[in-house]
Amino acid sequence: DQNQGRCTDRKIGRYQKITDICTMITSNDIATLLDPQLRGYIAGHLSDDPGRVALSLREHGALVATQIKYLQRARVKLPSYYAALCILPPLSFEQSSSEETASVKRYSGNTCLDLTCGLGVDAFYLSKRFRQVIAVERNAELSEIARINFRLLGVQNIRVVNSPAEAFLEQLREQRQTTPDR
Repeated sequence: DQNQGRCTDRKIGRYQKITDICTMITSNDIATLLDPQLRGYIAGHLSDDPGRVALSLREHGALVATQIKYLQRARVKLPSYYAALCILPPLSFEQSSSEETASVKRYSGNTCLDLTCGLGVDAFYLSKRFRQVIAVERNAELSEIARINFRLLGVQNIRVVNSPAEAFLEQLREQRQTTPDR
């Protein structure tokens, strides 16, 4: 199925079945979730049952319901992301560190390199202790979501790089070999 993992609404008979989890969010989904009117709708329905929300919408029901569901879960696991109404792809949410876990990392310094950015929870907390954080993420949509979420969180010292970690490290190694010491 070419829609596997995407947010889709499927009609079954006279009733609409809502896809509970969309593991991937497309570029179009990202643009949809940034619509100010839709963001206002999501903010106004955070305490509502996601299934009911999905059934009440003619367009984007599964996408909106999924965001509401994961924002509700983020209230405990990612409270800053909840407060900022960040975009939360379900699979990335499940794989992310909690803010509580990320907050106990006591590293600090000038530059931090996060080679597995994902939603960027670790990078977000490390940005409070480092002058700059470079967050590397191989998935283009997730890189864009991380950029957007960092902006929503008010963080300005994180640079998101869309690249496989191995390729990024190789590029750094090559730059280091060709750039004379200062």
